[in-house]
Amino acid sequence: MLRESAAQEEIPTVTLHSKKDSLQKIEYLSYFSSYTKIVRMFGWILRFLNNARKTTKKITDENLSTEELKNAEIRLLSVVQDEELTSDYIQTLKLNIFKDDDGLLKVKTKVTEREDTEDFKRPIVLPGKHQLVHLLIREKHLNKLHAGLHIMMSCLHENFWIISGRKTIRKVINQCLQCKRHSSKAVETAPIGLPLDRFVLIKLLTMFVNQKVGV
Repeated sequence: MLRESAAQEEIPTVTLHSKKDSLQKIEYLSYFSSYTKIVRMFGWILRFLNNARKTTKKITDENLSTEELKNAEIRLLSVVQDEELTSDYIQTLKLNIFKDDDGLLKVKTKVTEREDTEDFKRPIVLPGKHQLVHLLIREKHLNKLHAGLHIMMSCLHENFWIISGRKTIRKVINQCLQCKRHSSKAVETAPIGLPLDRFVLIKLLTMFVNQKVGV
C-alpha cells in the first residue's frame, strides 16, 4: 500500500527551455510598471537559466553585471519584435530593415557614413503599439525631466526607431499627470450681475460722501 501511494504521489518537476519561444510566454509586463525593472527581472531569469545548465562556473554575484543587463535588454527587445513585427508587416514598411548579429531588427539610415555610434546610424526597430515601448518612452520622459515631443524624439532616435514614433511619443506624454498639471488652463466662468444689496450699499456710500463733501 505504501509503494502504491508513493507511486501515485505527484513529484514536482522544473522544466527549463532554452528556446526563444519559451521566453515569449513569460508575462513580463504584469510584474512591474518600469522599463528598467522589467529588464532587471529578465536578467535574473536569464542568469537562473544559465546557472541551471552549467555544472561549473556558476554566477553567484549579488548584483547583475553590465553585460548581463545588456544581454537581457537585447533578448527582451527581440521578444517584442517577434511578437509584433511579422515578416508580412515588415514588407509594408518603407524602411531598409536588416537583422544584426544579436538577432535584432535594425534600420539602415542615411547617415551610415557619419562618424557616430552604431546605434545612432542603425537604430533598433520597435513597434509603437507595444506596452513595453510605452514604458520605455515613459521612463525616458521622466529621466529627461518631462521633456517635450521634439526633445524626446531626438533622444529616442539615438538608439531606437519607433514605428509611428511621433504619434506614440505624443500619446505617452499626454498621459503624464505632471505634464497635464502644468499645461492645464485655469477655469474661466462667465461674469454675473451684482446682487441687490451691493447696489443699496453703493447708493448709501454715495449719499454719505456727498453730505460730507457738500456736493
